[in-house]
Amino acid sequence: MKFRIFILIVFIICVLVTNIVDGQKEEFLSATVISTMEAGTECHAYVTDCKAKKLFDGGMKICNNCMVTKRDNIPGNMYCLHMIIHAKDGNVYKKAIPKNTQSGCFTVSGQSGNFTYEPTSCPEQIPVSCSVV
Repeated sequence: MKFRIFILIVFIICVLVTNIVDGQKEEFLSATVISTMEAGTECHAYVTDCKAKKLFDGGMKICNNCMVTKRDNIPGNMYCLHMIIHAKDGNVYKKAIPKNTQSGCFTVSGQSGNFTYEPTSCPEQIPVSCSVV
């Protein structure tokens, strides 16, 4: 009799644990990067887990007055945004926005040799996607 009660208790615990685990959903963060760079600027945006593991790579794009990338499925609770600007003179410039723990919008603006990359408020209407190089 004690063995049957023990088996019943183990079964109930397994059912409860399964229900708790099944009820948990993975959290995702999102990031939208908008460019207002000068016409003809080439840029390359990507997202990492802040530990050098690349999660998403948007590839090289022409980045003037457009949306560079929009990611709604960034896993985990922290991500880092990276931007590489390829200047018309052949120089390459890099900037990052480290340790983001919330979803949000970001802008890259200015000229290729002197640009800013920073958080911003999300616009009501997201611009069209940048064209791929």
